[in-house]
Amino acid sequence: MNNNLGNGRRLLTLLHRWAGLFIAVFLFISGLTGAIISWDHELDEWLNPHIYEQQQSDGNTQSPLDLIEQLEKNDSRLNVTGFPLALEPGHNLLLEVDARINPETGKPFDLDFNQIALDPVSG
Repeated sequence: MNNNLGNGRRLLTLLHRWAGLFIAVFLFISGLTGAIISWDHELDEWLNPHIYEQQQSDGNTQSPLDLIEQLEKNDSRLNVTGFPLALEPGHNLLLEVDARINPETGKPFDLDFNQIALDPVSG
Protein backbone atom coordinates (compact mmCIF):
# COMPACT_ATOMS: atom_id res chain seq x y z
CA MET A 1 0.00 0.00 0.00
CA ASN A 2 2.88 2.35 0.72
CA ASN A 3 4.18 1.72 -2.79
CA ASN A 4 0.89 2.92 -4.35
CA LEU A 5 0.97 6.12 -2.29
CA GLY A 6 4.57 6.74 -3.36
CA ASN A 7 3.68 6.32 -7.05
CA GLY A 8 0.71 8.68 -6.69
CA ARG A 9 2.86 11.25 -4.95
CA ARG A 10 5.53 11.04 -7.68
CA LEU A 11 2.88 11.47 -10.35
CA LEU A 12 1.36 14.50 -8.62
CA THR A 13 4.84 15.99 -8.10
CA LEU A 14 5.60 15.55 -11.79
CA LEU A 15 2.27 17.09 -12.84
CA HIS A 16 2.79 19.99 -10.42
CA ARG A 17 6.29 20.66 -11.78
CA TRP A 18 5.23 20.69 -15.43
CA ALA A 19 2.10 22.75 -14.74
CA GLY A 20 4.24 25.26 -12.85
CA LEU A 21 6.75 25.49 -15.70
CA PHE A 22 3.98 25.93 -18.26
CA ILE A 23 2.33 28.68 -16.20
CA ALA A 24 5.72 30.37 -15.65
CA VAL A 25 6.35 30.50 -19.42
CA PHE A 26 2.84 31.84 -20.00
CA LEU A 27 3.27 34.56 -17.35
CA PHE A 28 6.68 35.53 -18.75
CA ILE A 29 5.29 35.95 -22.28
CA SER A 30 2.25 37.85 -20.96
CA GLY A 31 4.47 40.19 -18.97
CA LEU A 32 6.83 40.78 -21.88
CA THR A 33 4.07 41.58 -24.37
CA GLY A 34 2.30 43.75 -21.80
CA ALA A 35 5.49 45.74 -21.30
CA ILE A 36 5.85 46.23 -25.06
CA ILE A 37 2.21 47.32 -25.43
CA SER A 38 2.71 50.02 -22.83
CA TRP A 39 5.20 51.66 -25.24
CA ASP A 40 3.06 51.32 -28.38
CA HIS A 41 2.82 55.06 -29.08
CA GLU A 42 6.57 55.59 -28.75
CA LEU A 43 7.37 52.52 -30.88
CA ASP A 44 4.88 53.58 -33.55
CA GLU A 45 6.36 57.08 -33.60
CA TRP A 46 9.87 55.63 -33.94
CA LEU A 47 8.82 53.26 -36.77
CA ASN A 48 6.62 55.81 -38.63
CA PRO A 49 8.06 59.29 -38.05
CA HIS A 50 6.50 60.64 -41.27
CA ILE A 51 3.02 60.12 -39.78
CA TYR A 52 3.73 61.91 -36.52
CA GLU A 53 5.99 64.81 -37.53
CA GLN A 54 4.21 68.04 -38.33
CA GLN A 55 5.11 69.31 -41.83
CA GLN A 56 4.32 73.01 -41.39
CA SER A 57 5.77 74.41 -38.21
CA ASP A 58 5.10 78.08 -38.89
CA GLY A 59 1.58 79.36 -38.47
CA ASN A 60 -1.23 79.07 -35.99
CA THR A 61 -2.40 75.61 -35.12
CA GLN A 62 -6.11 74.91 -35.30
CA SER A 63 -7.97 73.25 -32.46
CA PRO A 64 -8.66 69.51 -32.76
CA LEU A 65 -12.43 70.12 -32.91
CA ASP A 66 -12.05 72.62 -35.79
CA LEU A 67 -9.84 70.15 -37.68
CA ILE A 68 -12.37 67.35 -37.17
CA GLU A 69 -15.26 69.52 -38.34
CA GLN A 70 -13.28 70.52 -41.45
CA LEU A 71 -12.35 66.90 -42.22
CA GLU A 72 -15.89 65.56 -41.87
CA LYS A 73 -17.19 68.39 -44.05
CA ASN A 74 -14.61 67.67 -46.79
CA ASP A 75 -15.07 63.86 -46.78
CA SER A 76 -18.65 62.78 -46.13
CA ARG A 77 -17.67 59.08 -46.24
CA LEU A 78 -16.07 59.11 -42.82
CA ASN A 79 -16.93 59.81 -39.23
CA VAL A 80 -14.28 60.61 -36.61
CA THR A 81 -14.63 58.19 -33.70
CA GLY A 82 -11.55 58.99 -31.60
CA PHE A 83 -9.16 61.87 -31.10
CA PRO A 84 -6.82 63.33 -28.48
CA LEU A 85 -8.04 66.35 -26.57
CA ALA A 86 -4.75 68.22 -26.91
CA LEU A 87 -2.13 68.53 -29.63
CA GLU A 88 1.44 67.46 -28.95
CA PRO A 89 3.84 70.24 -30.01
CA GLY A 90 5.42 69.45 -33.38
CA HIS A 91 3.13 66.47 -34.02
CA ASN A 92 0.24 65.81 -36.36
CA LEU A 93 -3.25 65.21 -35.02
CA LEU A 94 -3.99 61.47 -35.19
CA LEU A 95 -7.67 60.65 -35.61
CA GLU A 96 -9.52 57.34 -35.55
CA VAL A 97 -12.19 57.18 -38.24
CA ASP A 98 -15.00 54.87 -39.26
CA ALA A 99 -17.17 54.70 -42.38
CA ARG A 100 -20.55 56.40 -42.51
CA ILE A 101 -23.58 54.72 -44.02
CA ASN A 102 -23.98 55.29 -47.74
CA PRO A 103 -27.54 56.64 -48.19
CA GLU A 104 -27.81 55.08 -51.66
CA THR A 105 -26.91 51.51 -50.63
CA GLY A 106 -27.69 51.49 -46.90
CA LYS A 107 -24.26 49.97 -46.27
CA PRO A 108 -21.11 51.60 -44.88
CA PHE A 109 -18.79 53.29 -47.35
CA ASP A 110 -15.71 51.22 -48.24
CA LEU A 111 -12.73 52.81 -46.48
CA ASP A 112 -9.30 51.21 -46.67
CA PHE A 113 -8.03 53.04 -43.58
CA ASN A 114 -9.09 53.62 -39.98
CA GLN A 115 -6.69 56.43 -38.97
CA ILE A 116 -5.85 59.84 -40.39
CA ALA A 117 -2.96 62.15 -39.51
CA LEU A 118 -3.74 65.84 -40.01
CA ASP A 119 -1.27 68.70 -39.96
CA PRO A 120 -2.66 71.04 -37.30
CA VAL A 121 -1.62 74.14 -39.27
CA SER A 122 -2.93 73.33 -42.74
CA GLY A 123 -5.52 70.70 -41.85
